[in-house]
Amino acid sequence: MSAIAKCGLSIVAGLALSSSALAGAIYSINPAEADEFGGNAGHTFWFPDNNGGTQIPNGSSSTFHFVDDSGILEISDDMTSASMTGQLMSISDPTSVWTVEINFVLGMNDADFTNPAGHINPLGGTSFGQQKRELSGAAYTENGGPVDPSTWRYYYIDDTSSKITGVGGAIDGVVLDLNQRPDGSEYGKHVFQIGEGANGKNIRFGASTWFNYTGQFSGRGDINIDLKEIPAPGAGALAMLAAGVAGVRRRRA
Repeated sequence: MSAIAKCGLSIVAGLALSSSALAGAIYSINPAEADEFGGNAGHTFWFPDNNGGTQIPNGSSSTFHFVDDSGILEISDDMTSASMTGQLMSISDPTSVWTVEINFVLGMNDADFTNPAGHINPLGGTSFGQQKRELSGAAYTENGGPVDPSTWRYYYIDDTSSKITGVGGAIDGVVLDLNQRPDGSEYGKHVFQIGEGANGKNIRFGASTWFNYTGQFSGRGDINIDLKEIPAPGAGALAMLAAGVAGVRRRRA
């Protein structure tokens, strides 16, 4: 059992939860393109040099995107967990397709994540969370910009249930396990962060993290994404129904 599993979700029950609209939300995932505050963008997942491991097949590009807008991020109603799913493909090798299943746990707000006294480190170490700021300084509120990192929310990758599975070709059936990066003594320093400007590439609403992958191939990767909320099923129909009822009432009056 991993350190995160031993830590347990019950630990976060007492943490102060944000009043953010994240609760129970479902988002579509798009690549985080750079604006005037960001750079080195345009990917959803990025698998750079193998860093001593055996890099996954990627054709001639380290850039991967979700196939046919299949990427989805779901946040739990209590905001303590989230999940990411979809079909991921290298932009230069359409045969390199992976089914993504990433679960995020130990959700906490910025005040707890960046506070050594309140931060949960599943490994029991002394390191505590830090905002992963990749935009130019002018983007942040302390410098007059629009991005306020104190509104971000943070999650750890659950290394007991997070994986990508190869589909078709030479990678068919290959399963790679994912875990949070950095690891070792800096574990938990930067985790999956969500919010305006949190993707590190632009000031839009998004998310980012680093991760390691192990198995038949091993190495590291980045996630930098824009997020767009998907309306709850039936919300539009209910609104139309309400408008219709109101119209009938007006005619009767």
